[in-house]
Amino acid sequence: MERLSDILSSCPPPEPQKSSASSWSFRQQKASERWKEARPHHLQCLLEKEAVGHPLCGLCHEPAVIRCRECLPEEWFCGDCDVLHHKKQPLHNRDSLINGFFKPISPKTCVVRVEGGYDTHDQACILPTVKAPNSSCKGTNFTGRYDLHLPLYVCQTCQQQWTPDLKVLLKSGYWPASVSISTLYTLDLLSSFEELKVISPGFSRQTFAKLLEHRTKCGGRSGPVNGDALQRSLLEFSYASQQQAPSTRLRRKLADDKKRLNQEILKYNQLVHDSARGIDVAAVEHSLSGGSIMSALWPWEVHGMANFTAKKKILDQVMLTRRLQEEKGILLLEMAQHCTWLQNMAVALKNKVAEEDVDKGNGGLEESQSGLSSPDTSEDEEGNII
Repeated sequence: MERLSDILSSCPPPEPQKSSASSWSFRQQKASERWKEARPHHLQCLLEKEAVGHPLCGLCHEPAVIRCRECLPEEWFCGDCDVLHHKKQPLHNRDSLINGFFKPISPKTCVVRVEGGYDTHDQACILPTVKAPNSSCKGTNFTGRYDLHLPLYVCQTCQQQWTPDLKVLLKSGYWPASVSISTLYTLDLLSSFEELKVISPGFSRQTFAKLLEHRTKCGGRSGPVNGDALQRSLLEFSYASQQQAPSTRLRRKLADDKKRLNQEILKYNQLVHDSARGIDVAAVEHSLSGGSIMSALWPWEVHGMANFTAKKKILDQVMLTRRLQEEKGILLLEMAQHCTWLQNMAVALKNKVAEEDVDKGNGGLEESQSGLSSPDTSEDEEGNII
């Protein structure tokens, strides 16, 4: 008995069982905390996937000018390989990178090499139709839910393994449904749901999840679609997209500025016949990129480790100058309106004074005429009576 009592005393007391409601709320709270911790990393990965770099064509290893995510893993194409490869697949969504950033192009647009760079031209496209009888073809399409495995690459020499991480998945057009990346959504799916919410605000996520489940069954597959996970992933994607928008606009603006600067340098070099006095475009590009041609920012756009107080003072001065300029225009407009009103009032006052002067003159003339004629006529009338 003593031994049994010792064993019972050494055992820890049983933990109280939590209800299903409290356990669900605890899981939701932990999921929110994990999403909050991973949010900066997701945003950084989303920004890095917009970097163009210097990719090579996957077929001929020439500099690539076209990206097609629907042709993964061979997503990079030069102009000639793009025309040959997408001749039978004109419905693929492609992006050109000749301007330093990804720009969607239509199926009727192709990129050709011209003197001094690349340019876009129109091309003829044939609508894809079903193939003739007695022929076979194979294809897949990402509609609904697919139970797949992440690729795992193993080196036969050193046995090192590699599997795609979040950066690679984002570059491939996928967005995680959880921090563990056990479920993925395509970026096109989330963008389509956002557009549906804008067009039809009453369209619910549960309806959209049911639609995906129905399309999964129509494709001969099975498995539910979690509406809560879809909603959470959509909110995180919307937040990251809103944070990414200013950076995308800045990249495009800087790319346009660099393009115009290079054009002006080329014009100057054509006017200056002496090559020694000309400007080296490559040196200017290297200098403006902060020592790296891969950079898409001007050196003065890099924040660095400057003091935040100094930045705030400079920003306050700039905003004060802009505010004074705006108030100057408003003050001039108000002064012009006030001067116009004073001029109108002066004209009206002059007209009023003139009218009063005319009325007074007419009244004095009548009184003088009556004062001269009344005594004579009265005396004549009295003489006639006598």
